[in-house]
Amino acid sequence: MKAQRAKPASQAADTALRSFLEAAVACRGDVTLMRARVRVAASTFYQRLSRLRVRGWATTITAVNPRLTGFHEGRALVSLSDCSPEAVARFEAAVVQDAAVLKADRLSGDADYRLWLVNAGAFEATLWLQVMRARPEVRSCRYETLGRLFGDELPGLALHDRGQVATRRRA
Repeated sequence: MKAQRAKPASQAADTALRSFLEAAVACRGDVTLMRARVRVAASTFYQRLSRLRVRGWATTITAVNPRLTGFHEGRALVSLSDCSPEAVARFEAAVVQDAAVLKADRLSGDADYRLWLVNAGAFEATLWLQVMRARPEVRSCRYETLGRLFGDELPGLALHDRGQVATRRRA
């Protein structure tokens, strides 16, 4: 019977991380499938996910499921006519309450805000735009429809080339 040599802790951690990365590739970055495949505790799973991010091998992403929010995506650039603190607070409160707005960025320059939106369709997007332009503090609102090139909109992991190359070299 041959005796097994113990691996150093760093080498054992690299082996676990490599198998975790292989699971990520096999599951095409779907975090839910990865958790089912690797069968580790939630804390261990998120530690390994963090190690992939720290090493620059992956980026976690959380996208929107269009089946729940709508399929029509857009971006609106909003300029305010009244930039008093009260008007800004009123506008921001309305944006936070608006179910169509996914994300809002405060800008400097021609536009004061950039809003990322989803609606059920083009008709709903047009109605949203009319309501936004009718707000008393809004001077202008320019809406652009965004076209999706790819993606199934699930939470997942975006793998970088460095992680995939490192896996091939060590395998």
